This record gives sequence, C-alpha cells and structure tokens, in this order.
Amino acid sequence: MQCQFSKKTRSSVFFIVCVLPLCFVLAKAQELCPSFATLKPSLQTDTVRWIPDGDTIHTHSGHKLRLLHINAPEINPRSTKPAEPLAKSAQHHLHQLVKPGQPIYWLPDVRSQDKYGRTLALAFNEKGQFINSAMLTSGFAQLLVIPPNIMFVDCLQQAEQTARNKKAGLWQNNQFQPIAAKNLQYSSGFHQIQGTITEIRLTRSEFHFHLDHTLWVIISKKDQPYFSPSSQKVKSMTTKSATFQSETVSLKQLQVGKKIILRGYVYLNKGLRKIKLRHPAMIINLEQVKSEKNSF
Repeated sequence: MQCQFSKKTRSSVFFIVCVLPLCFVLAKAQELCPSFATLKPSLQTDTVRWIPDGDTIHTHSGHKLRLLHINAPEINPRSTKPAEPLAKSAQHHLHQLVKPGQPIYWLPDVRSQDKYGRTLALAFNEKGQFINSAMLTSGFAQLLVIPPNIMFVDCLQQAEQTARNKKAGLWQNNQFQPIAAKNLQYSSGFHQIQGTITEIRLTRSEFHFHLDHTLWVIISKKDQPYFSPSSQKVKSMTTKSATFQSETVSLKQLQVGKKIILRGYVYLNKGLRKIKLRHPAMIINLEQVKSEKNSF
C-alpha cells in the first residue's frame, strides 16, 4: 500500500524537514557572530579602492586587507595557471558587499599581518554586515583557520555550514568536492581531502596520523591545545563577557578507523606528502556530513 499526501501536507512536511533545520543553523550563527554596533568603537576605518579577488580588499590609505578565516578561489592574475572555478563569481560577490568608494571597517586579530604584509582583517561594510561571514554563507569561500587568529571562528563555522547545507557556490562544483587521500596527486595549494585514519604516531613535539596510508597529517605541540575539549570556549579579545562554543574534533577522537575530511595546504617533504593541521575547525567528521545529507 502506497501512502498518499495532499499538496498542503507535502508542503508542511518539507517545511519541517528542510526549512526548520536551516533556520536553526542561521539562528545559531547569529548568536555566535559579532555585533557591528558593539564593535564599532574599536574598528579601524578606511575607504575601498579596489577588490582584486574574493578575499582581498585594497583601501585608499594603502592597506591590503586579507579577510581572515576564509579562502576564496584564486584568480591567478600573475600566474600561467588559469583562474579557479567561481573565482570571478567570488570577486563579484565581494564587490556586491562592499564597493570601491564605500567605507570599510575592520578589526585585526592576534597576528595582524600575513607573510606577504597584508593586514589580516575581520571586516564590516557600512550596513554592518560581517563580510567574512557573508562570503562563507554565499558559498564563494571556504573556511581557513590559522592560529593564533581564532576570533569568531564559531560564527564562521556556522556560516560555512549554511552554505554546505544549501549546496551554494563552491559546494555544488565538483572541483571543490573532497579528494580521496589515496587519489591525491601532489600539487601546491589548498586542498580538501577525505580518508580514513590508518596509523597514529606520537613524538615529543608532534601528533601524526596517516590518512589512507598516503598522507601524513601533522599537529604540532603548540597547536595541540586547540584540540583539547577544555579549549573549545574561546574568549573574544574585543568583548569582556562574550564566549563562543564550537563543536570540534579533539585529539582523543582522532583514532585509527575514523573517517574524516580535512582542509589545508599539502606539501612534499622527503618524498612524503604532508599537511599541517592547525585547528580542529579544519576537520569535518564524515559521520556529521552523512547526517546532514540524510536531513535534507
């Protein structure tokens, strides 16, 4: 016997199963995200001059703002490499959030500059929109967390979660789907890799695990505290009372047989493929991904 549902009933079921979980994610993100009104007295201000790509803003005073905690597809204007898929779309979306001639407000984190001299910034437009979060929610950027800069990471994790649930932007493009570790061909740059932990090694200074007997993942001693459950509450540097709670993977959960997706920069060392894992926000639990797919 096959069950029949009226159009009205089907609509109600869709709302409960599909829309309500997304509303919960959006509400949760709003709780975790910074308030522009609260932060405004502490923010630096400038005017936008140029937007070269989806995660960089040049200002009239000469600042090159690299948006913290996000990684947009590369346009590669000075390289023989072609632009990555959706690179121009990411640039266009950032241009829609903040245009040349408009004011830009930003806040630095613990480390204020990257190795290229760019200012690492948590940025807002004149409407008070958190630009870093908006780029993730749109699906035109991926999360990229490099300690000691971890301010508002929980907010940005939820923003990326929203885009993944909607299959927005990058998340519907095959090139940005996880690569199986055993199929990984060495190339420099940012990768999203999927595999099973097949071996664990501990040294005095590092925690190592092997992904599919192919890729060595390294967590240094200085970064291991971020993978402790007690470190999940991170106090904001700009607010006296706000704390932000994240559901992340601890070292104890990284066991042989566990299936994960991780993101980061792959490099070759002594003939071995390696990746440095700096923060648990760069790991996605595959069980979580399956649960998300089953919910929608």
